[in-house]
Amino acid sequence: MILSTLLQRVAGSVRPEPTMGRDRTASPTSTAPGRAVAYLAGVAWLVVSLPADLGAVRSESVIHQSFSDFSGGELEDISLHRDGRLTLAPAVSEIGRLSDSVIWSAASAPDGTVFLGAGNTGTVYRLGPDGNMEELFTTEEILTRAMAVDEGGRLYVGTSPDGKVYRHSGESEGEVEIVFDPRETYIWSLLFNGEGDLFVATGDKGRIYRFAAGSEAGSAGEVYFDSDESHISTLAWDAEGRLLAGSSPNGHVYRIAGPDDVSIVFNSPDEEIRQVLAGDEGEIYVSTFVSAAAAGSPPRAAAIAEAVATLAAPRSTDSEDDSKESSAAAPPRRSGGGTTRLSTLYRVDADGFHEPYWGLSDAAIHSLIKLEDGTLLIGTGDQGRVFSSDAFQSWKLRQTLPAGLRVSQLLQLPGSRDILAFSSSPARVYRLDFGLTGAGTFTSKVFDGSQVSRWGRLYTEAVGDGVATLVRSGNTETPDRAWSPWRSIDSNGAGDGETVPGRYLQYRLDLSAPDAEVRRIRFFYRHANAAPVIQSLRAVTSHVGLERFELPPQQPAIDLDQFARDSGARSGQSTEPRQQIRSYERPGMVTGVWQARDPNGDDLVYTLKLRPAGNEEWDIISDDLRTNFYSFNSNGRADGHYQLKVIASDHRSNHPSEVRTARRVSDSFLIDNTAPEIRMEDVWVEGDLATVQFRAIDATSIIVMAEYSLNGGETVVLFPDDGIFDARDERFRVELGPLSPGRHSLLLQVVDEAGNRKVRPVALEVQAGG
Repeated sequence: MILSTLLQRVAGSVRPEPTMGRDRTASPTSTAPGRAVAYLAGVAWLVVSLPADLGAVRSESVIHQSFSDFSGGELEDISLHRDGRLTLAPAVSEIGRLSDSVIWSAASAPDGTVFLGAGNTGTVYRLGPDGNMEELFTTEEILTRAMAVDEGGRLYVGTSPDGKVYRHSGESEGEVEIVFDPRETYIWSLLFNGEGDLFVATGDKGRIYRFAAGSEAGSAGEVYFDSDESHISTLAWDAEGRLLAGSSPNGHVYRIAGPDDVSIVFNSPDEEIRQVLAGDEGEIYVSTFVSAAAAGSPPRAAAIAEAVATLAAPRSTDSEDDSKESSAAAPPRRSGGGTTRLSTLYRVDADGFHEPYWGLSDAAIHSLIKLEDGTLLIGTGDQGRVFSSDAFQSWKLRQTLPAGLRVSQLLQLPGSRDILAFSSSPARVYRLDFGLTGAGTFTSKVFDGSQVSRWGRLYTEAVGDGVATLVRSGNTETPDRAWSPWRSIDSNGAGDGETVPGRYLQYRLDLSAPDAEVRRIRFFYRHANAAPVIQSLRAVTSHVGLERFELPPQQPAIDLDQFARDSGARSGQSTEPRQQIRSYERPGMVTGVWQARDPNGDDLVYTLKLRPAGNEEWDIISDDLRTNFYSFNSNGRADGHYQLKVIASDHRSNHPSEVRTARRVSDSFLIDNTAPEIRMEDVWVEGDLATVQFRAIDATSIIVMAEYSLNGGETVVLFPDDGIFDARDERFRVELGPLSPGRHSLLLQVVDEAGNRKVRPVALEVQAGG
């Protein structure tokens, strides 16, 4: 790096290839004598830290063993555990599909009937126990965001905007009626208590209404709780039968024992409370959502009216659905712990202590249920993924739905262990059971070797039988027909023949036994050796040399967090000496400086040669150089124009059969170690005035400077008679006076463009009384 900068500033304008994404552009410098000398003198203490591992064309090893390593792949009936283990997933089967793009809400009746609120036209569907899907009715409003079923199997639907509560008998030919109109814009959640009272969560005034059991259709409900929030987004019961309510845009969870007995049990750092679930020991689980400005996707329950008009069109992706439901009501906020996430699942203990329980940076939580054994199922808005968690930091990606970007609802059927999962974009209904599927496939994301690579063995670390590994390779980022076919890999990491060389590699794992478990994948590859690249070569001919000396190794502080995160972390102590460079001035010194790199990161060795310009033969100046500069003494060589040639070789890092070299020849440069001649033409003294005429002559270089000093006084700059320094032969005239009687000493000095100086004294005698 230091020498690259030195080359740019000293050797002229050079634009090397960008390094680490930055384009380093050189600045032009003057070739006037002394400029390079002055600059190099100012950089006499340059430090270069050479890496301990200089790289080479060697076998590279890639290990996949963590959740993040595998999460980018395609999981088909495969569960991915937090610690990176791959196992078979619960069986999943599609039991229904809708022409709408979004499923907003779902509820089940005691007989196993399932009701769905879908699309952007207020449509309600009925999925019977026999698997038959039918359209039940359509509301006047466009969104059916809330559902509940009473003990008699009647369906209640809350709509938005212009929120109303509809009641339907739940039968195919049943009647529908509006039973409650709170005159609120949105209805977000409906919840029955044990007495049959219906609680209605609304926005945009943030109220909860109670519609008493037995009330006639059209009866006025009572305002049970009036918050300071804009929206009450979700309702639930805690273990003691008290109402829990989540809000937006300030993310509060209220505990409401009665209209006059309200407390905030959790003040979320996020904007919206999505869902609240009560645990068996007084704890509650709270899922939240973060705004677009903070995390790239907005909360649902805030200012949805801005997007009502756009909701009439079907959505193609989950992110588009969410982005239309934008909020201007709250500033961006961060999820717990300072890490920005779309969603976070919190656990709040009975005593109020809370902590982030689960969350991924790319997963928005859209649905949450608790199973009988206490396991949480989490439906997300990313690639149809369903996660499960049975304890803090104990979770796995349980299943990936075959279609759908958002798992908008999860529902456990009464009297069954089966789970229904409802997806959006497209709208599908799936059944998940707790028996493992018979077979599953994991297909890795495509690995980019950055260059055409030779692929070695691929090892699968697995437990149990029923794991088959396959690989394929190609030269396009997306696999196509030009890729090699899938090839089986045996237990020794090899197959029937070598994997076809290519830039990209993909592997596949087929699991076919209940106890099959993959814990780690490791594969090897190697690039072909590429020739070094010499980007520039310049000669500095200002009598300046460079030399290198070593400092003790630097020992940086140890990062314990890095050790905890990465079992393969290095000690952090460098055993390689740091290289320091300093400049010096010496007549006749010439310094060659070059920039070179190796595409494979190989250790380069250089040979430097010199020849008179126009000659065929080269003289070796130095070989086995490990630095990209070299200074040599040109004294004794004939004055004239020369060229340098540098040869870069990667032989220290490669087998002799694969060694590659590169060459570069410099522009011609002048070696001139002979000082100009000062030839006197005339000296005369008249009275107290003196005149001196002389010529400065150089065989090879332009005269660039002349000056004189009288009697050791200040130097005075001279210009040629023609007013410009542009030739190897220049005439000068010095006029002095008035001078005092006696002997005077005139010192003439001229300099050529190679920096050679010539000094000549001239004696002047002024007669007394002259």
